[in-house]
Amino acid sequence: MKDRLHNEELMLLRLREGDEVALRELVDLYRPQMLMEAYYILRNMHEAEDLVQDVFIRFWSLRDKVELKPSFSAYLSRAVRYECIIKIKKEKVRERRQHQYSYFMESSVNIKPFENAELASKLNDAMQEIPPAARKSFMMAYMEDKSQKAIAAEQNISLQVVKNNISKALKILRQKLHTVK
Repeated sequence: MKDRLHNEELMLLRLREGDEVALRELVDLYRPQMLMEAYYILRNMHEAEDLVQDVFIRFWSLRDKVELKPSFSAYLSRAVRYECIIKIKKEKVRERRQHQYSYFMESSVNIKPFENAELASKLNDAMQEIPPAARKSFMMAYMEDKSQKAIAAEQNISLQVVKNNISKALKILRQKLHTVK
């Protein structure tokens, strides 16, 4: 047990010094276990391989900050599970948005051209009522499908400001479009 901990501490030191051979050793040692865990959760080998590669890339970029508690195996296993959960959540959001889009497209097929133009005009007018910062956050979230964290980073604002902007935009759209049927 002490030898294993000592070896892991030495490997972590080598990694922190930028030793790519140590990274290759780490990948060779833990990749099979991580692949099994990711595949068990995702049930897709291609996605599991991509995810494990992303975990190692993230690990390499954060190697100076890594704290081994209690071991590499535990750390990397937690990282794989965490990334799998994030991937599944993103997929569910994407599916929900796709379903909402499909529902909208199906219901808009029955709209006559002049009704479609009127609806577009009302939507455009409502969008103009949204303050510019809130409109930009809203468009990035719903039209560009960006996460709130990505929007905050891109706009150099806090996550809470992004949430407030999107909430404000949705409130204005609901108020302006609630009579549109």
